[in-house]
Amino acid sequence: MALKADPFDYGIEPERVGPPLDTVLPGKGDLVMFEAGRMHGVREVRAGCRTSAAASSGFARSPTRC
Repeated sequence: MALKADPFDYGIEPERVGPPLDTVLPGKGDLVMFEAGRMHGVREVRAGCRTSAAASSGFARSPTRC
């Protein structure tokens, strides 16, 4: 598998995607959860560090009604 020449090129033309629908500015200690299957992006951290984690969860209906 070959690496891409530009690691920030996702093969998507920004003008076709349009501007973000929303922007989140988390503060220290905040947890931000979102549907990662939807297009998203993060800005470069210029000072300090960014900590991130990924997880997967699912919800299923109970086979019996309450």
